[in-house]
Amino acid sequence: MSNSFICRRRPPTVRARRTKGALGEEIACWQRVLDKEWAALKMGRVSITPCEEGYEYTVEVALGPVDPQALLIELYADPQGAGAAFRRAMTRATDDDDCEGRSLYVASAPATRASGDYCARILPAYPGVSVPLKNGRVLWER
Repeated sequence: MSNSFICRRRPPTVRARRTKGALGEEIACWQRVLDKEWAALKMGRVSITPCEEGYEYTVEVALGPVDPQALLIELYADPQGAGAAFRRAMTRATDDDDCEGRSLYVASAPATRASGDYCARILPAYPGVSVPLKNGRVLWER
């Protein structure tokens, strides 16, 4: 039985109570699953199509045994001038994976930049936990 299964199947009383270290235990479990399964994450095809907002990006992602809620799949572009970086969470297009375990994620981006300025990436994500910038767990689109 994988850690991800065990972590997701806690009794509701433990999840709801979040007392006596339960939240810390859940975060530690999340980290253990990512330690064990990070290498299984893969990004496949990326398609870019024009849309009303500018561009629509569709990314094929293989999560392996990692729960999609343990991750943030986002569209990213470096800052321009004094502005902030562009970051937009991608949404899962379907609830089911294909026969090879891949899911499609989509997001739109404005056409104020070239389509090649944007790229997809996968980051660890857990409610209330800040992932440090120096964290080695960022999977970039290739």
